[in-house]
Amino acid sequence: MQRADKIGLIVASLLVVALSTGAGLLLYQRSVTLAADTPRDTSVKLVALEDTATAVVPTVTPAATPKPVVPKKPQGSDFGYVTAVGGSGKDMYLKWDQAELLTGNDADVYAKKNGAVVNTRLYYIANDTHKTKTYDVSSKAAFEMVDAGGAVSKLSAPEFAAQWKAGGAIRKTPWWLFARQGNVVRLVQVVLPKDGQ
Repeated sequence: MQRADKIGLIVASLLVVALSTGAGLLLYQRSVTLAADTPRDTSVKLVALEDTATAVVPTVTPAATPKPVVPKKPQGSDFGYVTAVGGSGKDMYLKWDQAELLTGNDADVYAKKNGAVVNTRLYYIANDTHKTKTYDVSSKAAFEMVDAGGAVSKLSAPEFAAQWKAGGAIRKTPWWLFARQGNVVRLVQVVLPKDGQ
């Protein structure tokens, strides 16, 4: 490489460095100017102790409690209670005490019929006859139970029968019963609000 070419290359390199440095300085200067132009409120406001008694304190409104909801009857289901579980495997059966879950106008009529002047309940369970019907249980029947937190657990027919035989709250809970051709195919626990009968 010739001496003149080397000098030209050095000068060009120095020029690029100078231009880069200049551009960087311009950008830096612009950002400093913008930062200086932005107003900042650094004042601290003090309240005299005498004024704190008249100071406005924001009120906190508690969250509204959700209104209890009575579940609606699913299409193709009956409402009621399981009164007995027997047999096993393909010969499993249950006894069913059908009832009515009454809300709205139906609950008002039922309440008046039973001596109440005004209905103050969300629902009534009408079960005046306690006539039972026996259903065979399909070997593929699904049993759905709901825990206190609202989580649903699915049980097989033998698991449901075992829990039923163990006793407890399972015997007092109402259910939605789905039957096809005289066989129970699904039983879903009904969770009702506490305001009712």
